[in-house]
Amino acid sequence: MQLGQLAARKEKLTDALIDGLIDKDAYQSRNEKLPIEQRRLQEKLRDPVDPDAEKERLRKFLEQAKSLAPLYDFAKPHEKRNIVLWATSNRTVSGKSIEFEPSNWFEAAQFVLAAPSGEGQRPTPRTP
Repeated sequence: MQLGQLAARKEKLTDALIDGLIDKDAYQSRNEKLPIEQRRLQEKLRDPVDPDAEKERLRKFLEQAKSLAPLYDFAKPHEKRNIVLWATSNRTVSGKSIEFEPSNWFEAAQFVLAAPSGEGQRPTPRTP
């Protein structure tokens, strides 16, 4: 589907050049990016994702999300910056105060990680 969209973009780009909406330099700079994107998509099709490897990558990701504070404490300065960029959004600085919100994915991950697993137990049996 993405390859089809890419072909449609190339066609629109050519039409824009023919109609005089963009100049030749703009056409060439935009047209140079399309084959790179096409190769990336073709490689993606050729090398399908291994479901087991993807599950393992997701498991590691969620494990790190659970222990984000200790991970931050032991990280190097550039890694700390990446963790803050990765886990927060709407970062603002007013004078000496810093405000930020957790990213949407992070809030969802915390909700999933906090969900209990297994069977629930009743405090009292159903039958006397």
